[in-house]
Amino acid sequence: MSRALRRFKSRPQSMPLFADAWIGSQSISLMTPEEEGAYVRLLLHAWRSDTCTLPADDASLAVLSRLGERWNTCSDRIRSCFSVCVQDASRIFNEKQYEIRMNHEEFWRQRQAAGIISGKSRSNVMNKRSTRVEHVLNKRIDLVRTSSASASASASALKPPSPTSSPTPLEGGGSSDPGRGRRTDGRNAARITVEDLKSDCRLEVCYQRAIRVGIIGKSRSDREHYWAAAVHALRRDPVGAPNLFAWMVKGKEWSKITEAEEDEGHKRLKKFEMEATSTEGGSK
Repeated sequence: MSRALRRFKSRPQSMPLFADAWIGSQSISLMTPEEEGAYVRLLLHAWRSDTCTLPADDASLAVLSRLGERWNTCSDRIRSCFSVCVQDASRIFNEKQYEIRMNHEEFWRQRQAAGIISGKSRSNVMNKRSTRVEHVLNKRIDLVRTSSASASASASALKPPSPTSSPTPLEGGGSSDPGRGRRTDGRNAARITVEDLKSDCRLEVCYQRAIRVGIIGKSRSDREHYWAAAVHALRRDPVGAPNLFAWMVKGKEWSKITEAEEDEGHKRLKKFEMEATSTEGGSK
């Protein structure tokens, strides 16, 4: 079966694999161990693709599967697990894997929308008990969130095709939860996003929130460490930066920060303080 090609906005690092469905699949059971290993590699390469697809030519598949010259004699059973894309006949995909990827994309979109709504609600509460500087910061954050939501809506992807069942690889009972296993609680920094760490304005509001719940102190040293930790997290793990940052702040793992990261964090903080001071002075 063919599908319309779609470009996904998110790319989860882990790929769900249903053990019962895999072991019970007749298509996979008919493969040799060599073919099964090659099939797994192709699924992993497809999962890492923005479109969850693979090149359809034999030369590329031989390299990606690591079968090399043996691809010509082992490819029939593997190719039977893939379909051709409607918009681009040079790409192939696995039906069930594509369906799981679409489910993850929808889950990610709903979480993003819920986060925007929740953020606005928190901003309203914070404004009632904020200083003048925090009032200015909260207004700037609302503008950032509004523009981000508008950009996402205008750049929406093609409407996903209706899911279809497939007798091969990743099928199985139950549903995959892409957010499962991510530890969150009310007192950690799990609500912080990569965008929060990149934006000086949003990072400062997160710092003020962390002070209120007792995660970190108000001293100048604590503030500089907080900003330097944001720089460290973004450098070491651009995708998982919020989780790394939360771990560092909660455990006061300041020793992980290098001198270069401390310097960059100090520069960001100083620049922000100058801008916030000038904004406050202009609003008087």
